[in-house]
Amino acid sequence: MAKQNPEMPFHGVAFVDLGRLLYPGVKRLRGAFIVQPFSEEEILEKTSKAHSVLKEHIKSPETQKGRTPSAAGQSNNYGEAMLDFHQEVSGVVALISEQYKELLKEGDSLSKICSQEQMKSQLMQALIASGRYFTLKEQMEPAVVRIIRNVMQRREPFSDPQELRTFMNKLYVCLVDQTYVALNKVNTHTHTHTHTECAGCEPSCLTPSQIYSGDVEDDFVDEIHLSSPQLQHFAREAQVIGDYQLAVQYYQELVVRHPNDPSYMFEWGSLYMVTQDYVTAKECYHDAVSISQSHLPSLMMCGVLAIMSQHNKDAQTFLERATALDPQSVEAWTLLGFIYNYQNEPILTDWAFEEARRALAAAQMQMEEKMKQEINERETNTDEAAAKSDPESKPLNAGAELESRASSSLLSAKHSSTIFIQTLQFLLKNSALQMAEQALSQELQCSGDQSTSYIFHLAQCQLLRADYCQAAANLKEVLYKPSQNVEGRADIWALNGHCHYLQAAFDEARLSYERSLNFGQQPSDAHLVLLRLGSIYFDQGKLEELDTAEQALIEASHLIKQNTEVWAYLSLICLRVSPVQHKLTAGMN
Repeated sequence: MAKQNPEMPFHGVAFVDLGRLLYPGVKRLRGAFIVQPFSEEEILEKTSKAHSVLKEHIKSPETQKGRTPSAAGQSNNYGEAMLDFHQEVSGVVALISEQYKELLKEGDSLSKICSQEQMKSQLMQALIASGRYFTLKEQMEPAVVRIIRNVMQRREPFSDPQELRTFMNKLYVCLVDQTYVALNKVNTHTHTHTHTECAGCEPSCLTPSQIYSGDVEDDFVDEIHLSSPQLQHFAREAQVIGDYQLAVQYYQELVVRHPNDPSYMFEWGSLYMVTQDYVTAKECYHDAVSISQSHLPSLMMCGVLAIMSQHNKDAQTFLERATALDPQSVEAWTLLGFIYNYQNEPILTDWAFEEARRALAAAQMQMEEKMKQEINERETNTDEAAAKSDPESKPLNAGAELESRASSSLLSAKHSSTIFIQTLQFLLKNSALQMAEQALSQELQCSGDQSTSYIFHLAQCQLLRADYCQAAANLKEVLYKPSQNVEGRADIWALNGHCHYLQAAFDEARLSYERSLNFGQQPSDAHLVLLRLGSIYFDQGKLEELDTAEQALIEASHLIKQNTEVWAYLSLICLRVSPVQHKLTAGMN
């Protein structure tokens, strides 16, 4: 064969046991591998040995075949795994350094940035754009597998989810600790050789390990003390105001902090739904499901994206799993009914919608019982307080007022909440506009008229599609209705203000925001209302209303402390109100 075809010196089939290469959770390997002929020179070059390891194994005594590895062998494997991981980290640092130098060559704008967070953001974008980010991830995988096998001593797949979560937490702590050890080695080596050269402390002298560690002074040191609820709140606020890059950074931090919590990965996917990056959103939702297969919102959004991609069978699988996990989920049953409707199965469609109505009725009954219990508790507390303060007072009027208020709210909730409206709220919250339009059409078909809830959610959908004029026109029909029992008027006025604000109609937006804040119940997005109202007051130059603007912005600053726009407006108000401070600032300039 070698004489006939010199390019094919050998021809045959080899069966190799690759079971030892499998990491936990993987059961098989597939692929086409090139078989190279045996070469003594290659072995000498790579192993510094002139003979094969197999020969030593063949010469070993037969009595050693069944013996377990010695403690010395395990110790060597442990040390080799750690050393390999440290070397991989060093290689990653070298590649990041190279990318950082290329970024500096493109322009000197980065050298003028004083914020460490901005430097990290620019570097991360460059790594992703060049493809090195994904290369680094693949490069680190073998070292992590060796850590799992030789350090954590885990070779079998997990059957208990709790055991898997515990192991992942331990692995995460181990990898973080060893990464810091490797970075310290890199920093020590770098400082030893370049300390004299970097005395000028220019940005180009900084290594990525210095950027990602605490070697550079940071103007935002307090960020390390932020709790997870604060990070989650800031991520949502950044998403609302349109700063998606900042929101991504917050969600990345949350996912790193809580690798076993699917809710943060789910919210990260909702961010990509806003930007209409459905491929990345799908990956986030699937990752959330892989973390916890019982996370209901992620299962439903996987089904929604499958519907949008016309993969009805996959969508049916996800949604049937969701209904099995929570038979009382109105949204899951309604979405499953949409699937059956797409598949032209009217009997199954009616069955799914009927199950959704039963779940909604049960939830409303539970809410009524809870409301009645709260009324009874309030009446009891009112009677006791009245008896102590004024024995001749009439607590019955207060109780009747509470009861009438509660009954009116329950009545409005009964008439406004349907299975399609409740599903519509879930879809709009996660920016699934295509499915939201389907829910709107079903609601209109079943109700027969345009209810207040229908118009409000229609305006929300139009606002998300940037159709501000039509959204404001629809809201106008609801706002000026003579009926006094329209629920959620604060949210309706706030939404009307958003429509005008995004059209730069600031006078109408200001009036709408002020009306929304006059109700007893604040709008659901009061922080955004206060921020935009304060900016309108300042932009219109109403000095007599600067106190109101200051109060609004202070309230917003309590809710979103890291928003530079809020603090900028507060600083400008201080300059307007205090001419002495203004002159002092001008003199300093």
